[in-house]
Amino acid sequence: MIRLQDPEWYNHALTPEHVQNVGEVDRLLKVAQGYFSLGDFDNAEKQYDAVLRIDRYNTAARRGQEEVEKARRDYLKSARSHTRGRLMRQVDEAWETQVPLLSVEGRDIGGGGDDSTGREYIARKLRETILPTVLFDEATVDEAIEFLRQKSKEHDPFETNEAEKGVNIVRRQNAAGPDGAAPVEEQTISLRLTNVPLAEALRYVAEGSGMKYKIEPYTVVIVPLWQGTTDLYTRTFRVPPDFLSSASEGGGAGGGDVVDDPFATGGDGGGTSLSPRKTAKEIHMAQIIKNGIRDLLDKANAEVKMLSISEAGAVFDKEGYVFVDLRDIREIQRSGKIPGAFSCPRGMLEFWIDPQSPYHKDIFNQDKTYVFYCASAWRSALSTQTAQNMGLSPVFHLDGGFNAWSEAGLPIEEHSKKP
Repeated sequence: MIRLQDPEWYNHALTPEHVQNVGEVDRLLKVAQGYFSLGDFDNAEKQYDAVLRIDRYNTAARRGQEEVEKARRDYLKSARSHTRGRLMRQVDEAWETQVPLLSVEGRDIGGGGDDSTGREYIARKLRETILPTVLFDEATVDEAIEFLRQKSKEHDPFETNEAEKGVNIVRRQNAAGPDGAAPVEEQTISLRLTNVPLAEALRYVAEGSGMKYKIEPYTVVIVPLWQGTTDLYTRTFRVPPDFLSSASEGGGAGGGDVVDDPFATGGDGGGTSLSPRKTAKEIHMAQIIKNGIRDLLDKANAEVKMLSISEAGAVFDKEGYVFVDLRDIREIQRSGKIPGAFSCPRGMLEFWIDPQSPYHKDIFNQDKTYVFYCASAWRSALSTQTAQNMGLSPVFHLDGGFNAWSEAGLPIEEHSKKP
């Protein structure tokens, strides 16, 4: 016992805690080496850091970290070589002269063949011309069309002749719309897209201004939605071979092989009248529509909260509230909006709410109460349900919509048109 007290015979720094730390350091070094062998350099480094938190001057851990950094450096050198090779390949590709495409008859596909050939060529240009950036901030329809026309020339992947580059895009002028519709010239478009095909950019512009486009042999024509065309559109439905007969049987009473008199008129005689046979469209549509709009609205209204007109009138100008107008821009242009309301097209709502979306709007990232409204509280009910399911809170929708607001004589802000 006397020798245990003598530091020349026994090291007093060798405590049970020290022995435990030595064991833990040994374990962590082995785990780190295992991660390193598997190529998991991040976890290997974490284990070496844990060793150094216990033993600050552990050289084995420092040597392990050195090996990790060396392995990372080797990887990054390989990644640099790969990236350099890919970029050099892209530079070489840029020097390649594109060979004009040929139609089935052997003619240049853009050189004035028949209608179908010209349409196919323009359609392919629309699909494969990629625009790096499309940015509109309340641009007019004509400004947007001119922008797309110029960009189609700059990024045409097919033509080498400057005169043949791009796509001709025109808007049909003086197309009278339905009563109350704002003129096309007054429509404005706000849009932000990156690396998008020309076809998609054109679709966004057309739909955002209440129009559509069609491909003709030598040009793309943008026309109003309400304008009729002679184009024929077809849709194909896959149905079982017996769906017409099975849908017509319907399961009447009696069954068996007894055939009712098709000429009986009903009434007291006990016969049955001849029922008109449903069309294929009626039968098929009845089979696929499981929940109608009324069902969807009932479910939405049962899940969301509603703000009455009187309640809304008391808070619409308060700092803690954000009123969101879901109506189409043409509706707002015709009838105005609730003062201070933020205009959000129904089709962009989910994209503007989600912070991870490239189209996210900061107005939906505030600690405030949101009130959605449309014309008659239908779209707003479904939108509020969607926003609520996404996590936006608190969110209400306006009872009766803008129509009820207007009928109540509450303030209305006129739409300011772009100068």
